[in-house]
Amino acid sequence: MSAANVAENLANDASRIVLKQKKLELLELLRQLAAYVYGVANGNRYIAELSGFKLSKETTTPKHTSGIVVRDVKPGPGDGEAMVRLASRGGFDMFQVELKLADDSWRVLRAFTLSKFIIKGLPSGSSIIRITGFKSDVPGTGEGSVIEIVVKAV
Repeated sequence: MSAANVAENLANDASRIVLKQKKLELLELLRQLAAYVYGVANGNRYIAELSGFKLSKETTTPKHTSGIVVRDVKPGPGDGEAMVRLASRGGFDMFQVELKLADDSWRVLRAFTLSKFIIKGLPSGSSIIRITGFKSDVPGTGEGSVIEIVVKAV
């Protein structure tokens, strides 16, 4: 093996190591960002303020909200996924989706702003999810602001 080949192999190995390190750093940043988003979706203003964001309460009179209405629920495109489509947003800006666990506690899965979304991380078979409507960073309190539905995932 020539000296040029050895040098080229060493350069390729060094590039792979640097690329792997950068990927790991990016994944860690994405995990931190996801934790921040979930914290804000849960109304944890303390987490948001620690991250450097200054949050202010809504100063206008909030619009009256009606109930959330689900149009359809069906299995999603992948394993452990379900697709939910809302017929009415009920005046809410955002929706938080939680999964009911075996011990009757709830685990936050995702937060959405769209009226059609895919829920990931479901066990196969039937599960109960709870969708809570949010106006700004405040969860809805009226009738129809929180709904529970059964979803099926493959």
